[in-house]
Amino acid sequence: MTRIVLASFLLALGGAAAAAGAPRVLDPWIRATPPQVTTAAAYLTLEGGETADRLTSAKTNVAAKVEIHSTMQHDGMTLMMPMEALPVPARSTVKLAPGAEHLMLTGLKRALTPGETVTITLQFEHAGAMDVAFPVVDARAEDHAEQHGDHAGHH
Repeated sequence: MTRIVLASFLLALGGAAAAAGAPRVLDPWIRATPPQVTTAAAYLTLEGGETADRLTSAKTNVAAKVEIHSTMQHDGMTLMMPMEALPVPARSTVKLAPGAEHLMLTGLKRALTPGETVTITLQFEHAGAMDVAFPVVDARAEDHAEQHGDHAGHH
């Protein structure tokens, strides 16, 4: 019995340590969509914790699928390529932004309107699942950072 309690305590302690070293999410936002549009892009900044991690997947109840995408230029064309995972180095910042890496929501179940909040669950290799609230902003906004400033997301 003592070994079971000790093992449970060590597992709980390990989970707490992993959560403390988890990446932090800053300035999450998602582009608003007009009716009949079935895709949307979501952006955020990830601040690496004490140890390296990787964003391996994401999901939300407003879309059939969420993919991690990289944007590349090839022969004058912009291409979006799905990524298996996004590395988040320890104590480093990874910015998912327009024209760069981003989360692509496909199979939207409804239009996303400015002012609402969409929850996306980010799945990290080591830190596990993290629910993040993404405010929906007007896609026509010239500069998101000027409009909204940097603010921390929920996690």
